[in-house]
Amino acid sequence: LESSSVHAEQMARHLMAHDRLISSQELVERVSAVTIDDMRRYAAKLATAVPTVTVVGSGAASLAQAESAARILSTRGTDSALVATARM
Repeated sequence: LESSSVHAEQMARHLMAHDRLISSQELVERVSAVTIDDMRRYAAKLATAVPTVTVVGSGAASLAQAESAARILSTRGTDSALVATARM
C-alpha cells in the first residue's frame, strides 16, 4: 500500500503535467499505446537535442559541478552555456 504522502506526490505530478488527475486505467492505456515507432522518434529527438544539465545547490561545490558539466558538454562539440548563481 502507498503512503498518503506518496499518493499526494503522484497527484501533484499529474496536476503539474496534465492539469488534471490521471486514473490508473488511463495510465495503463497510454503506456500500452506506445509503439516502437514512437520510441524511435523520441530517441531521434533526444539524440539531436542540445543537452541540458541543471545543478541545484549553493556554494562552491555546486558551482564547480555546473562548470564541470559545461566543460564536458563543450568538449563533445555541443553548444552549451553556463548560467550559474552561487551563494557563498
